[in-house]
Amino acid sequence: MPIGSSIESGYFVSLSGIKYFIMADNEKNVTYIRTWDKNFLTPEGYSANTVWNKIKSKDCVEFYTLKSIDRKVILLKSGWKLLFKNQDFSNDSISICAYYGEDL
Repeated sequence: MPIGSSIESGYFVSLSGIKYFIMADNEKNVTYIRTWDKNFLTPEGYSANTVWNKIKSKDCVEFYTLKSIDRKVILLKSGWKLLFKNQDFSNDSISICAYYGEDL
């Protein structure tokens, strides 16, 4: 079912039992993929259950903050990004989603 505006459309899909939200432009090119599904694994083996301090530095390209939504992002070598609540990282913090594409 399409969701969105005249610029991009969003779709909820299930592939191999994993739920995704996918955005596409007017030409139907995928511009963004997001999942909260606990069964999804990035090529590096991380999921929405991943605790930030379990991520290996060899798998990371960049770590930054999205101030607009108050979240931390870890960019993985595969291109997937893990999104975390922007909180005290001295405590364990579980990722809230994985996404591929432009930032939110």
